[in-house]
Amino acid sequence: MDGSSGYATTTGPVLNTTTSFSASAWVKLNNTNGYQTVVSQDGNQGSGFYLQYSKDDNAWAFSMLTADQANAPVIRATSTKPPVVGVWTHLAGTYDASTGTITLYVDGVKQATSVNRGWAAGGNLVIGAGKYDGARADYLAGQVDDVQVWQRVLSAQDAHDLANAAAPLAKYGLAEGCSTVLGTTMDSLQSSWAFDEGTGNTAGDTSPFGNTMTLTGGYDWTTGQTTGAVHFDGSTGYGTAAPAVDTTQSFTVSAWAKLDDANGLYTVFTQGGSHTAAFQLRYSRDVNRWVFGMTTADDDTVDNYHWALGHQAPPVGVWTLLTGVFDQATMRVRLYVNGKLEGQNTVPTVWSATGGFTVGSTIGASNFFKGSIDQVQVWSQVLTDDQVASLYGHQYFDTISTGTGTAAGGVSLRADDSACAARFDISGTGQVDAGRPANLRTEKSYTVEAWVYHSWTSSDVATHGEVDTGGRAVVGLDDPQFSAELLGYHSLPDANGNPHGKWTMLISTSATGSGAWWAVSDNDAVDNTWVHLAATYDASTNTMAFYVNGVKQNTYLNTNNGQGVTSPRAQHKLWPLPKGLVEGSRSANRRNP
Repeated sequence: MDGSSGYATTTGPVLNTTTSFSASAWVKLNNTNGYQTVVSQDGNQGSGFYLQYSKDDNAWAFSMLTADQANAPVIRATSTKPPVVGVWTHLAGTYDASTGTITLYVDGVKQATSVNRGWAAGGNLVIGAGKYDGARADYLAGQVDDVQVWQRVLSAQDAHDLANAAAPLAKYGLAEGCSTVLGTTMDSLQSSWAFDEGTGNTAGDTSPFGNTMTLTGGYDWTTGQTTGAVHFDGSTGYGTAAPAVDTTQSFTVSAWAKLDDANGLYTVFTQGGSHTAAFQLRYSRDVNRWVFGMTTADDDTVDNYHWALGHQAPPVGVWTLLTGVFDQATMRVRLYVNGKLEGQNTVPTVWSATGGFTVGSTIGASNFFKGSIDQVQVWSQVLTDDQVASLYGHQYFDTISTGTGTAAGGVSLRADDSACAARFDISGTGQVDAGRPANLRTEKSYTVEAWVYHSWTSSDVATHGEVDTGGRAVVGLDDPQFSAELLGYHSLPDANGNPHGKWTMLISTSATGSGAWWAVSDNDAVDNTWVHLAATYDASTNTMAFYVNGVKQNTYLNTNNGQGVTSPRAQHKLWPLPKGLVEGSRSANRRNP
């Protein structure tokens, strides 16, 4: 919202403001230059309520006019502290008609109450502005997200839960080491055409199904993104094979493509029925985007495509990895460009297309591709975000921000019998500097989790003893002097001084001191097996909690059952430094948009 004219409205009233109601939203202010309303509902002269920033109080406020009149007095419940500009904040306001009580919550914590009687505001619900003295006013300068309203009073627990619902801020699947497996030995691989023949009119399928493709019309062999490729002339050239996938079930199709120009509708791949295609990935001149879509029926008399669109205009003459995914469980189609998710959409129903799989045109010999195509692959499952990223060659890829971490020392991406993961050696030098996720604030509520495999072999036992006595960070939220949080492994002595390997969660007592609150696994860490670790910090209750394989642990050091904890703010990077394997590391704040 621009703070001067921008706002959004419904087409009619949403709340009955004479009875109990509540409103909530996430908001991030650009400035505090004037009154700014996040959510309101219009009356004739004023709004029936305002969830807002109050300039005169320099505070968040839940406000109500005493009457729908010009210059009516305002009753407010205000926050105990001023807003912080540029920081996502959760606001919730409630009105209890039985007592006339209005209550404000900020970030899930109750701030204040006041008393007023609601009146009937029968106009539109408004996001980003209010109404005062009969005119639009109090425009929001900033961002707003996840606006919700209820025809009831939210409880204090409701407000807390809304403010602390997790939103992923970073997710490192660390499965990029399996990129070769995806295209060779993965059980769900249905077809794989490399187009490396360089001569003839067929392309071999290197999957176990041997689904040979026949090339027709205007085509020739050319240099590919890897080795060879096929070039189509945009008027008659295409390739066909037997059906490659069951279009009623989940699937993934991927190809490298290079456009000669951007002047047409150019189909990369499709699978059809009698009258139309079940799915199609193409370049569309009308929107100047890559698009991937599915139809709801084998009917070419209506436009029943549901498209997922790319973000930006494709470059001509540049190899681009295009991946289309259909997730039958959610009935959603997703489009990835160069390994990154760019668009998605819902398809209400799908149908079984038993016609051929086609590269370079769609059913009816139309929308011929003009350019080169390489490495077409089909899987009978949904590939995950990090698996798609690995097809492009991304490493240490964050599927939330689409950024990448930087590896150093004794770490590598591996595929072995147990998993596709990042492997860290015993040297203690391996780490991945992943950068601090946007909006991650460790002085506020957050969650961090990871799968970890602590490797301790017979050779390690012979050299170092039965127990690894090192400290191993799986995920750390770093700062110049100390880490605000460390999820990992430590050796702790028992009463007799014998070492025990434990899974641990540490929260530093300050950004500059060496003290820490500890949560420790109740049982010793089991070596050479995959374990899921998760830790949470709840800033509204100053409580930490630690989970091993989904079970809450009850052993704490320097804190009473995980309570009385305050987390400092970490401003730098997120990194792991264990010995063994790490898979699927994620960080989340409470529901910061």
